[in-house]
Amino acid sequence: MVLKNIVLEVGIPEGVEVNIQGSLLNIKGKNGGIERDFYHPKISIQKLNNNIKIEGKKLNSRERIVVPTFRSLISNSIKGVTNPYVYKLKICSGHFPIKVGMENGKFVIRNLFGEKVPRIVNIPKNVKVNISSNEVSIESVDKEAAGQTAVKIERSAIRPGFDKRVFQDGIYIIKKADEE
Repeated sequence: MVLKNIVLEVGIPEGVEVNIQGSLLNIKGKNGGIERDFYHPKISIQKLNNNIKIEGKKLNSRERIVVPTFRSLISNSIKGVTNPYVYKLKICSGHFPIKVGMENGKFVIRNLFGEKVPRIVNIPKNVKVNISSNEVSIESVDKEAAGQTAVKIERSAIRPGFDKRVFQDGIYIIKKADEE
């Protein structure tokens, strides 16, 4: 087993404030902030000038993959506080008119496939949901929260056991955060 040291850096752009307390990273920008814990016993995170230094000491092959993962998560957080991540979903109804809305922090889907009981999706506090006529827009500074919310909404509108070529009703992701 070969033990290696790995050092990676992430640049901090202007207008972004980064505070590090132990393994807790707090990133603030013009659109909000993210607080995330990056704990690993062999990896240290430090702020040096306008860079975040991620250093792993004496890592085996399984532990080595954590350093680039931390770098990606920190980079995505920095991008999110400057430009929020936006997912777009389309409401498609061919058989029954689907009615969607927000009630008490929950996304409610009514009359999907003519069902009487509404389908409900919990929305995290750091995610904004905007509903227009047949589009749903999900916006957040946290890429994971925006993506997970979009997938939860899409998966809640599935009718299992039926032919997707015939029953195309549902809510589908049409634009992901990184697509232009």
